[in-house]
Amino acid sequence: MRNWAFERWQKLTIATLAIALLAMAGCSSSTTTTDSTPTEASASSSASTLVLTDRTAVRGELVKVPADWTMSSIDAGGSGSGSIWVNPQDPSQWIEVTDGVEAGGWCDIGGVKGAIDPTQLFPEGTVLKKLSKGKFSFEYPGKDFAFVEAKSPAPIAPAMVKGIWLGSSDCLEYLQLSYALPGVEQAVIDGIMDDFEQQNQQG
Repeated sequence: MRNWAFERWQKLTIATLAIALLAMAGCSSSTTTTDSTPTEASASSSASTLVLTDRTAVRGELVKVPADWTMSSIDAGGSGSGSIWVNPQDPSQWIEVTDGVEAGGWCDIGGVKGAIDPTQLFPEGTVLKKLSKGKFSFEYPGKDFAFVEAKSPAPIAPAMVKGIWLGSSDCLEYLQLSYALPGVEQAVIDGIMDDFEQQNQQG
């Protein structure tokens, strides 16, 4: 059985990553900040301090990301919107926010009204952990994203993709934060995740 929801998400992600990488290839590494003042976080694997700032995804979701990362967004309507921020110095590091409506895929599972299970939205081999009703953490091996366009940076090859999935109790929508952040301290990642959940409460 084909996983239509994941295939749509995968195509969206690859297209968004391609746009982000091509934009980085044609631009300098400096980025103009237009929203709230950055706040310092714990140090990453590099000697420099990782500075986070509030950003807004394509459909209004709020997320903290490093201030100098490059953003690209796609809004394809329905279950097809996403924004991704990529480290211009190391494209293996990225944070993505997606949202959509997939009530037929994750709601009323097993004939139980209101039951929520987003399993089929993820690739085979995903470790999905239920934290509460409508709240799941996930983890799955990342795949190489190879880009052959002229001037493209090195391919993205995350060792592991992790994140949090939040489904509304009324089964109308979901939000998802995915990331690959090799070398970033877990305390920083936990802060990003906690802030995302608090800022984007599902009804």
